[in-house]
Amino acid sequence: MYLLPGFVTLVALATSVSCQVTPEVTQLKQRLDKLEQMTLDPIKLSDDFVIAFRAQAGIGKSVMDAFRKTGYHDDTAVARSEMPCGCFDVHGWCDRHYRSRVLDNWSTYGVHQVKLSLYQRGREMAWVIFNAAGTTYDNWLDRARVVSSSWFDVRYSPSNYFSVTGDTLRARHFFMNSHSKGCPDVVGWLAIKDRPDPCPWGQKSAYPAFIFSSTASKINYNIPGTNWHALTHAEFHVASL
Repeated sequence: MYLLPGFVTLVALATSVSCQVTPEVTQLKQRLDKLEQMTLDPIKLSDDFVIAFRAQAGIGKSVMDAFRKTGYHDDTAVARSEMPCGCFDVHGWCDRHYRSRVLDNWSTYGVHQVKLSLYQRGREMAWVIFNAAGTTYDNWLDRARVVSSSWFDVRYSPSNYFSVTGDTLRARHFFMNSHSKGCPDVVGWLAIKDRPDPCPWGQKSAYPAFIFSSTASKINYNIPGTNWHALTHAEFHVASL
């Protein structure tokens, strides 16, 4: 049998090394563990809201999976240090969906309002404010709780879907919809898509896709006025008592 000298040398070197954890290494590990667990204050905005969740379009990661990833928080020292600055800024780009610990501590923070905002390169394109008193992190999206909106008709128009879960069969989440009568006649305000829809209006080149009315009212998703391409991200802001 022929053995490569390099292989023999490598084995001899590996077996001759004694692996010992020094006190310095132990102390460093303890410091890193503390840093990973260190939480930072939620990102506060100028209007006294804080960012509870930020969803980024077109990055190939599920919005719903991130939103419901209980126990995972991006407002730790380590997570914040690793993410792009755009994750903290309405004008920037983020490589992930940002999930604050506010979602898992909803009642502790005393959340009484939620503002859902849709952005195009830093410009707020549409928004809805909800009365969130007595809600949980995933049931505040309810038409009966709408306080005000850039869509003038969202409080008074009838709706067939209006919730975070939305239409689970067709994976239309954060679905704010007035009525549906087959693919040619789906009328509403917002649908977040993590994957292709059975209807042509929900089949895009990249996901997640935020399909919304860029007008002041609900719209048929099949006609101009639904501008998903320019919509970069969505944010859920909360105000505490």
